[in-house]
Amino acid sequence: MSFTIGLNERDEYRGGGTWFADAEECAGAGLEQARGGAIAHTECGHATLFAGGCLTHAGEPITAGRRYVAVVFLYADGFIWPGGGADENP
Repeated sequence: MSFTIGLNERDEYRGGGTWFADAEECAGAGLEQARGGAIAHTECGHATLFAGGCLTHAGEPITAGRRYVAVVFLYADGFIWPGGGADENP
């Protein structure tokens, strides 16, 4: 499991966010559609959680200002990845 936590207000920078491939159907969930996927913009003090090891994603470029985030990766012994075996991180 991976997650990002926004550490500053969105008016302090332009651009940014986490892009997820094949997620255009999630746009109604507050995600911005872009390049065949969707972008999650994490507000200050909020987190975006996702299965980082099996979901194609990328950081969007910052076009102005500075964006600060905390990025956390969680691993658990015996965890079964979707489509994989125990402790397999694709």
